[in-house]
Amino acid sequence: MRSVLIGLAFALMPAIAPAADAGDPCDGASTPEINACFAGKLEAAEAQMQRYLRAAVLRHQDSGDPGIALGMESSQEAFEAYRDIACRAVYYRWRDGTIRGLHELTCRIALTDQRTHVIWAQWLTYPDGTSPTLPEPTKTE
Repeated sequence: MRSVLIGLAFALMPAIAPAADAGDPCDGASTPEINACFAGKLEAAEAQMQRYLRAAVLRHQDSGDPGIALGMESSQEAFEAYRDIACRAVYYRWRDGTIRGLHELTCRIALTDQRTHVIWAQWLTYPDGTSPTLPEPTKTE
């Protein structure tokens, strides 16, 4: 009976395991290779976020209201502090495993992608249907 359950568990693993994209460059053979790949993804996510933030600041810098730029700057600083704390907690949760770095990186990527979308929605779109300043950001892959 035990061997049947073990066999069933192995048969079901592909169905319950996260789906990997065919040819995903982060399907490395070692933890350092995977971590390096996801660090590159984080760099790409941060570059996209900075691009959207710069566009938002430029769009609103001539508004005559310095509070807008100050609010954007302050909210970005608060976001970065939040992301650091939240993702360090994720790392701490997995601290005893080699997967801890990957979990922290995926946390940082996900939160950075969310922040970029918020910047786009709040600062780069128009309520009247005018095309946004930049296209809707894509999730980092």
